[in-house]
Amino acid sequence: MIAAIPPAHAERAFLPKGIDTKVDVSTPGKIQFVEPDIDLANIMDISDPARLRTVTKLRFR
Repeated sequence: MIAAIPPAHAERAFLPKGIDTKVDVSTPGKIQFVEPDIDLANIMDISDPARLRTVTKLRFR
């Protein structure tokens, strides 16, 4: 019976998402490049599309 149960990690799906803080979009849609700052990366668990959740957040300088 135990062999018929799939491992928990086999059904998980993750999505890495990066945010570059060196680019800013102004109100009229003009792209402005600003001084380097902290970049962000989020790892999202997308196993259940109805309940997306952030697994971890990483910050880079």
